[in-house]
Parts: sequence; C-alpha cells; structure tokens
Amino acid sequence: MKASNNINGVGNIPSHTAGGLGSVWDIHHNDGLTPYMNAMVTKIVHELNGFDNVIYQPSIEPTYGKGAAGTVISNTFDSNTIANIVAAEADLSIKHLISQNEVKGPPLANVTVLSWDGPSLDLIRSYHSKNKPLSYDELTYSGITDFPYRRAGWEWIIAGGAVYNMLDLTFTPDQEDGSKIIPPKTSLGKESIGGGGPALRNQLRILKDFIHGFDFLRMKPDNSVIKGGVPDKHRAHALVEAGRQYAIYIDGGGQANLALDLPVGEYRVEWLSPLTGGIAKHETVKHPGGSVTLASPADAEDVALRIRRVSGF
Repeated sequence: MKASNNINGVGNIPSHTAGGLGSVWDIHHNDGLTPYMNAMVTKIVHELNGFDNVIYQPSIEPTYGKGAAGTVISNTFDSNTIANIVAAEADLSIKHLISQNEVKGPPLANVTVLSWDGPSLDLIRSYHSKNKPLSYDELTYSGITDFPYRRAGWEWIIAGGAVYNMLDLTFTPDQEDGSKIIPPKTSLGKESIGGGGPALRNQLRILKDFIHGFDFLRMKPDNSVIKGGVPDKHRAHALVEAGRQYAIYIDGGGQANLALDLPVGEYRVEWLSPLTGGIAKHETVKHPGGSVTLASPADAEDVALRIRRVSGF
C-alpha cells in the first residue's frame, strides 16, 4: 500500500490515512487504494475458500495510533472489508468465520468472532450473551518466567472464552521448531514482548485436552454454583451444564474446600494439575442435592476440577 512499493501510482499518502474510510476520511481520501484493497480481498477469499481452518480478520488493533485523520483503522474500513468477504463468498461452497478485533460497542454486521489483544475477563461478562466465540489474541509484555501465560489461558477458557493464543517468540527463522531461548530482556534493556517454548505449549495442550473432555458446547459460565471455600486472594471460575458437567478452575496456591451447589446424583470428581495434566485426586460422590464440599489437593499453584454426573439416584 506504500506508494514506493507499487507500480500503480496510488497510495502516496501518510500511513495513518490508508485505512481511513470513516467520517473524516472517505473512500476518496486514500489516494485510490480502496479498489486495490477490495480486489485483494476478493482474490484472497477465492484462493483460500477450500481451507476450512481460516478465520478472516479485516484489521488488527484498529484503535491504535492516531494522526491528522484520526483513528488509523475505522469501523467503516472494517465494515467495507467484511462486506467484500461476504460478497466474495456468496456463491462459494465454504463460508468462513470473520473476526472483529478490539471490539468496542456492538459488533459489526456479519462478524462471527469477537477478539481482543490482552482482554480482561470483564469482556466475557459483557459479550458472552452475544453468543459468538470470544477470542483472547496476543498475550504479550511478560517477564517470560514469572507471568502466568498458562494460568491466564485457563482463566479465559473456563470463564467462557473460546480462543486463547499468545505470541510465541521461540519460532524464529533459524529455529523453526519453536525451540529458541528468549531472554527476559531485549538488547535495548526493555522487557521482552513475549515468551513461549515447548514446555508452555505442552501445558496449553493440557488445557485443550481438558476442555475437549467435556461436551463444552452445552456449557456456559456460571460462578453461582460456587457457594464458598475459595481461599482469600484466589480466583475461581466455573463452566457449567447444570446437573451434568462442571469445569472449575482455581488460581492460587494452597488447599480449597470448595462448597458447590449440585443437584441430586452420583458424580465422578477429578482434581487435575494444569501444570502436568496428572489427576491429583479423584472420587465418586453420591450427593442428595444442595451444597457439597470438595477438598482440593494441597499446595498446588493452581488446580482444575472436573465433575461429571454418572447417574441419578
């Protein structure tokens, strides 16, 4: 899109105006780039239609960086791109998911995934009722060794999020297998913007396997089942299909005597280590209904609880 990088004689404008199709800059103010952008979108959509693992996202971090034209990427730009995707796929066999990044306010038309870079759990509470997958994109700016990449992923998914990913800087041109050792400080003395590595990826696989052990499409966030027993300064989240299956995550060390409100039934209870994937404790509970107290393993940094009803009685 930069004028010196193309032979079309367009785009001779400051970079902050390229996506400005909003109220300040209309479609004519980006020096003829828009038709080329639209043609590129159509070409990409047609070429990739056979791949069902693609999610389209028209822009990233659209509220960042401002210049004379205002916001770098406007909602009008995103809407224009999304409309082009929908039109290009109208007669094609596969219709892809479309993501909107850094959502503020109502989602744009035809958006099917809502995503944020480094979101708070408040966004799940605000947008879960939209019944769209909520994506945590780019966990970054960590101290590498002390920031809880793993724990943030467990919190997001068990709190009701659908997608969790982070910038894994251990994949590099010279070490494409993701084994690069990333120092906690850059050469400029600044904190590195990401970590990663085989150990973390294995830990995230534990989270994936845990959640795929449920019929999770039937579950929704519901912390009301937790009636007590969460230690001070700990955080607990519950993903629930009432009376059938419960996924609970507790972030914080030490033992929890978790008081849960469960209907009458026989339940299989398993306490899992998010760090190793091992089952630290398991039992079968015949419960008459109401509150039941379940004691977690002691001295775990964090712990996950899987409860599945095996029968009624």
